[in-house]
Amino acid sequence: MREEKLVPIGKPEKYVFDNFTFFSRRTAAGSRLRLVVQSLNSAGAEKNYNSGGVVAKETGKDAKTAHIKLLHDAEHPSMLELPVVK
Repeated sequence: MREEKLVPIGKPEKYVFDNFTFFSRRTAAGSRLRLVVQSLNSAGAEKNYNSGGVVAKETGKDAKTAHIKLLHDAEHPSMLELPVVK
């Protein structure tokens, strides 16, 4: 996390998100959750234009489309683990 590294194209990568400030939500029994994965586009975060260069020096002229592909099948099992507090 301290050093930038380009993500290899076409190679599955494992990402573990375990250092976040989470919010809590009370849900009824039987409720379903939806996980949304998308590129960040917020005024509160530095925008990555996906040029492969230094993010702080990128501008809209450098912009390239990012293609996000989630693998979830028998060969690439995925899971979402959530803490439960009673």
